[in-house]
Amino acid sequence: MKNNKAIILLYLSSFLKNLQFFGAVAVPFYLHRVGLDYASMFLLEAIFSFCMMIFEIPTGVVADRWGRKISLFYGSVFFGAGFLLFGIFTSYPILIIAEIICAFGMTLLSGADRALIYELLKDGHREDRAVKVMARYDAFGAAGMFLAFPAGSLFAGSNIVSYKAALGLVFVATAAAVLTAGIIILFVK
Repeated sequence: MKNNKAIILLYLSSFLKNLQFFGAVAVPFYLHRVGLDYASMFLLEAIFSFCMMIFEIPTGVVADRWGRKISLFYGSVFFGAGFLLFGIFTSYPILIIAEIICAFGMTLLSGADRALIYELLKDGHREDRAVKVMARYDAFGAAGMFLAFPAGSLFAGSNIVSYKAALGLVFVATAAAVLTAGIIILFVK
């Protein structure tokens, strides 16, 4: 059935968008690569949280008006672009912009994935499988985080490149995974 392929692509997308290699080294990134104090670090996170709150409803309209797939694709593009900025730049104003871009991307992703899965199941008259499919979708995402957190930490401490460079590269690797998740979304029919 055509929807099975789409569901599998969404599982893969969930895995990739959750390959967040920076997760275990975010605080060292801020402290050692960027040179922030805790107050500046948490101000960035507060900006991210505030922007998530502000963007949540308007970005939900994007999914409702132009489609879940469009919302997921652009969400991945913005989310990935924000991580790319984190990986390349250390300027505080650019990091603020990166937080805003990440928040915008995340809100485009928020809920659109589950709505798309449900719509695919509904089209195939298989709504009764929604709980099982959603659980697998979450499991693929958790597997991505489970693998990425230690992998990012191991890479940062590996001395393959300098520690400061490695702290930036884990953000670049996260951006690559999230952007790849967005490309996969384009193949969902």
